[in-house]
This record gives sequence, structure tokens and C-alpha cells, in this order.
Amino acid sequence: MRRRHKPKAPILLDARNEIQKSPAMLVASGFEMASIERVSACVLDALDAQKPFSLIRLGDGEAVLLGYPDLIHPTRFAHWMGNFFGPHAKPTHGFDTLRAYLVHAIRNADVVGLSPRKWSDLDDARARLSRLGAKGGRLTQAEKEAISAVEWGVLAHLAAPLLAPGQILATTAVHGELETAGVLKQCVSRAAQVNIISGNDLQARFAARFPDKFLRVRRVPTEYKFAAERDGWERRPPHFPDVFEAVLEEIHRGDFAGLSLVGAGPCGKAYCDAIRAAGGVALDIGSIMDLWAERRTRSYLAEMKSVTL
Repeated sequence: MRRRHKPKAPILLDARNEIQKSPAMLVASGFEMASIERVSACVLDALDAQKPFSLIRLGDGEAVLLGYPDLIHPTRFAHWMGNFFGPHAKPTHGFDTLRAYLVHAIRNADVVGLSPRKWSDLDDARARLSRLGAKGGRLTQAEKEAISAVEWGVLAHLAAPLLAPGQILATTAVHGELETAGVLKQCVSRAAQVNIISGNDLQARFAARFPDKFLRVRRVPTEYKFAAERDGWERRPPHFPDVFEAVLEEIHRGDFAGLSLVGAGPCGKAYCDAIRAAGGVALDIGSIMDLWAERRTRSYLAEMKSVTL
């Protein structure tokens, strides 16, 4: 009997279902994934030594951004950018710049989180992505699962040429593992300054939990797909490029020294990269920000309890 993949922790159930969906086409990526203990030690060491550091995670959204136009159909690309940026995603040609920022962030990161599986046949993946991607948002649930499996599966192909010697590779669920292990709480406790870049309003919660901590909160637009309020969205400054460029300017000025916790979709990878270049420690923790704000935007968050806040 063929053994099914058994996730190690609840955090992996939702995000990494792609391993189970098409077992005949998904194979080991060949990446050596570091343990959460090793990743945690590297994060804490960088923070204690005040050493520039960046941890980023790559998922199916980043696969779409990296894979367009070679692998990703234009209709699918537009759909994904709409999930991130809403009405501001039209036209889509302006996202070439964001892709370049993402590539730079991957090459410079100290830790890169990604899927441990890859699609075995890249030509087959391209054909499936083209056929299903052309349907845009008109996919059945089965088709959504199928295209998601392929997008997760091509991530290893897309990331491999960008990875640098000496980088630590971890599962894309490393943010949840850091929270569950209490490492994010340790980081906040040890840092002289804590910066938050997020679409969530976390200032009051952090101030109450860590009253003696110097805290800087930079709100950015949340993902459109998970936005609680969309009315008037098109009249607000777009996350990319307007807010994005403003945040990068603040980072370059040195406003984000110490520890930065970032939850800002694909833009967040570039923020982490810029913070590292400015001398700070940046952790791309994504949906853990939603957990802290009591917004269950992903199914795996229902299984988690906040450790930090």
C-alpha cells in the first residue's frame, strides 16, 4: 500500500496539501531543508549580534509572479495580481519591477522557505498551467486544487537558479513553526526596537503585551482577497507601486533598525531584503500577522493559538 504524506504539524495541513493532490507528478525537490531548531538558532544569533538578516518564504503566489509569462497564463497572472492588489492590478505589465525585486530578495536572503516537492515534468506543468490558467477565476473546486498543485510544484524549478551558496532552506511553513515554538516571542523580547509592516492593526496588542518595547508600526494595504472592507479601494493609494516605494524610502532612511516583522505578500519579500541591506533583521511571517489579529484567513490558522500575542 502506498504511504500517504503525513504532515508534521497542523500548520502544514492547508499550505502543503499539494504534496497529496498529484502524487504521481510531485517528487522530492532535492533541497535539503533545515530543521526549525537550526533556523531558530540562526534568527536569534543574528538578532543578538545585530547582524543583517532576512528570512523570506515563497509560495504559490510567488511561483506565479516568478513564472510569468513562461509558465503562467496571462489570465491566471491577472487573477493572482487581482487577489493581491484588487483594482490596482490593472494593467498587469507594471509588475515586472516587483518580480525583479522578488528575485533580488531571494538571492540575498539568509533563509528561504519553500516547498520540498517539485513537479517532475516541467513541460507537463506548462501545459496544465496554460489549460487551467486560461480559465482565470472560472475554475471548479477540483480545478482550483489541480492548478494550485502545479503552481506549488513549479516553485522548486523557478527558485533553484536564484538560490545562493550558504543559504539556509526551510519549509514554507517556517513562519508557523517559529510561532508555535515560541521563537517569535523570544525575538520580540530580545529586540531593542520592534517594527511591524502589516495590513493588520496590531499596535494596541503589541503595546499591551510588550509595554516597555520601542515599537514602530507601518500599516500597508492588506491583500485584497482577504480585505474586510473593499469599498473605495480604487481611491486609496495602491500598495504597488505607491505605498511600496514609500516604505522602501523609509527603510533606506534607517527607520527600521532592530527587528522587523513583515506580513505584506510579495511586496514583503522586498521589504525584508531592503531591511537587511539597511542593517536590520527582517522576518517574513505573513499570515501569522492575521493570527495575531484574530483573522483566520487560512484554514491552518484555525488549528493554531497565538504564542507571541
